[in-house]
Amino acid sequence: VAEAAEAADAAEAIARATAQDDLLYAMNLAAAGNARVMQGLLGRNQRVVSDGIALLAEACAAEVVPEHRRRLLAMLGYVLRMRYDISRDRNDLTSMISRLEEARRLAEADQGGTDVAAILYLCALGYHERNDQNLRDQRRAGALGLSALRERATTVLLQSSTDYALDAALAAAGEAADVVRWCLADGNTEAAVEALERGRGMVLHAAVAAANVPLLLREAGHDGLAAEWEAALGDAGPGRPQPSDLLSGMV
Repeated sequence: VAEAAEAADAAEAIARATAQDDLLYAMNLAAAGNARVMQGLLGRNQRVVSDGIALLAEACAAEVVPEHRRRLLAMLGYVLRMRYDISRDRNDLTSMISRLEEARRLAEADQGGTDVAAILYLCALGYHERNDQNLRDQRRAGALGLSALRERATTVLLQSSTDYALDAALAAAGEAADVVRWCLADGNTEAAVEALERGRGMVLHAAVAAANVPLLLREAGHDGLAAEWEAALGDAGPGRPQPSDLLSGMV
């Protein structure tokens, strides 16, 4: 915990030393906020976690491009969910939902991104856990969960090899199981079946087939994107861009 505190102090010092009109200002605040949240979680100290959340909220309020703001809001929503694990305060879930809904609107305006599925899933999780029957939270959880699975399916279909596709599909399998439970909790068996089929379909597709994405791109006249895809596949490794990083360009 002491080492985490030192790291958080150092990160916050860097953030405070950054000019507010600097492009790195919001990113440095977010890094400091994450470090502070980690310190609080390690020590099970809700006040310290809240200090980190305040830094992240400050980062979200800074002047940044919409894509960065979306990612910051998603980050804030995620750590609010972490604080809920300690506080059990439903207000944390409401705040989480609010931030993630804003991130979702920005994603829709920006026509997607590789983080959209995660935003949709976390937002659905927030509705499921809040479970306000008057606000039909379970129905919203199921609907957003299905939307997340549709986004995950796009990721799987556009992977450049069966290995990448299987990794993506297996990562989505647990989410699909959650969405099935949420739909059943709402009494929506039809949506539960769709979630089950989508999860199973992704794994089956990844296991037996790989779309020749570069060939499809060239047939559509996108030679440059095809070349980028092949280069990403050839260079893929720890710390290097993965083919899925090109998804926003493809879609």
